[in-house]
Amino acid sequence: MLEAMARASSVPVSWLIAILTDDPWPAAPADALVLAAASAITDCGGLLARARPGAAIVRRSRPESGFRSIELTQPWRVAPLAGVNEAGLAVACVSEVGPLTGSRHAVPATLLAHDCLRRFDSLDGAIDWLLVRPGGGKSMLVLAERSGEIAGVSIDGDERRIFRPADGLIIRTGGHARQAEIAKGLREASPLVGSDLGRFFGLPLVVVEPSRRSIGLLGGRSAGEADQWFEI
Repeated sequence: MLEAMARASSVPVSWLIAILTDDPWPAAPADALVLAAASAITDCGGLLARARPGAAIVRRSRPESGFRSIELTQPWRVAPLAGVNEAGLAVACVSEVGPLTGSRHAVPATLLAHDCLRRFDSLDGAIDWLLVRPGGGKSMLVLAERSGEIAGVSIDGDERRIFRPADGLIIRTGGHARQAEIAKGLREASPLVGSDLGRFFGLPLVVVEPSRRSIGLLGGRSAGEADQWFEI
């Protein structure tokens, strides 16, 4: 369908895909925040969190085949920014603004996040699939399953790196000057409570709890809004 739309519009299909999946405004450093915490350091079965951009909406996905999911996205996006499926597999992703590099069949790696939610009920299955699928640009996907296990996959064009930290914490702050301080504070929080993260970072977040199959929209210290939780 996208190829037909591109031909009818006389534009490259890669350009159309980028428009439908990427944020039209460059991300601020805070928008690049993403983290995953294993069950060993949380008050629940692991969690994911991501900075919540403006105009974010919650949607429920009900594919004809595959797992149902609840996701956070923006009205113009095809791909989710974060979500969890009915099997308890959760995904959150961030991308860097830049050209779509990789193989000629590559698509923005954020599109793979929705496929993970639709296709898989386990971390290992999703990671094995991510390692062989073409994906362009620079992205970071963090995943968690209801058992509390976490992992991260870094995508840079055709290159892939897997992160499975022994200390149970993955954090990326987009080059924030306080990266080391933030990571230290998170590791010292025992247990790490998902509902506290918005106040910890001082910015709006989406938190995903795979064991509860729910996502929470958390306000920062100055956001002046109540936390909201949604289930599949």
